[in-house]
Amino acid sequence: MAWNGCVSAERGIRTGCGIQLDSSIMQRCANWLSLVLLIGLAACAATNGSERARTRSTETMDPAFRLLRLALNDGDLVVARGLLQGIQNRAPSGAALEMAAGFEQLLRGRELAQGITLGLRAEEHRDDAEAIVALDVFLQIQNQHPHPIELSLDLARMRQLKVSMDAGGSETRRSLHHFLPASQPLRLGAGGRLEQNLGLVELDFGDALARRDRLEIEVTACRVQLEDGEVFSVALGEAQLEWVGRAPWLPSSDLDPEVFLEYIQARRISLPAVLERAVRIPPQQWNETLVALAELAPKLNDGRLGYITPAMRWLARSARPGGDPQVWRLELERHRKLHGSIRNPLDLPEDR
Repeated sequence: MAWNGCVSAERGIRTGCGIQLDSSIMQRCANWLSLVLLIGLAACAATNGSERARTRSTETMDPAFRLLRLALNDGDLVVARGLLQGIQNRAPSGAALEMAAGFEQLLRGRELAQGITLGLRAEEHRDDAEAIVALDVFLQIQNQHPHPIELSLDLARMRQLKVSMDAGGSETRRSLHHFLPASQPLRLGAGGRLEQNLGLVELDFGDALARRDRLEIEVTACRVQLEDGEVFSVALGEAQLEWVGRAPWLPSSDLDPEVFLEYIQARRISLPAVLERAVRIPPQQWNETLVALAELAPKLNDGRLGYITPAMRWLARSARPGGDPQVWRLELERHRKLHGSIRNPLDLPEDR
């Protein structure tokens, strides 16, 4: 029979390539195609069911995950650990399980960083005339964990805020910052502590009577490796240090606040003499001096109080509230209420 594209039930089917297939073979092929189609449909249904299950699993735990995010944003790691433990106890699956694992890694890193504390220390460098010319700055790192760690400071920034005041009461403020080079791996034993030298900070007084420098270091990226080789990338926060110094041609001895308070009540005063006395008061007594000034302020007229505002700005570590004596009266009263009731740490408690 010549090939004309017709189907013969008795003899089978010819393909377009001239190959003749038996009808039984064609039946088996049809059965296989049906089976493959059924398997595909079942797989699609299973996939959709799995996705729905993953969605349901995540949705039922959404409130717990939202609270967990809030706790982490607030830095409350104790609450965050309790919430995550509650989620894990519910045996999450699918997407919820993946989210819980991600939060576990994040929380472990935060807990690890919390047990690593930073501090700053400075040593004064003097010239041949014993004048202070620089500060040698050290970063202090302490491991509070009961196991050793190895850390590398990948990204750290140092900021220096300099405030200087001349004999006329004018203040100059300058801010500098630079990034520190990445450190070599530093190993700290359990409860261990080490210091990393950060270099010299130059001090130039020029015409200033005094200057104060606030040094800040912020470690925003640090790799911490545990004994088992697990590595975490964490932020360690910041550390601060304040240094206060006087011009080398001023007397080196500190001055009792009473000397300053007595002088500003004299009949005639000069601003350079007021400032010379103010900058010789030790920083740990500045709050005490401002409280005493608040009690003395009602006895001073506006002219006298306005005249000594540069000294008050220095003692208050602030450029505000400017030179308005009325505003300063309010500021001194606020300071008295805030610090006036603080007991001297050397005072003994009263008998009860």
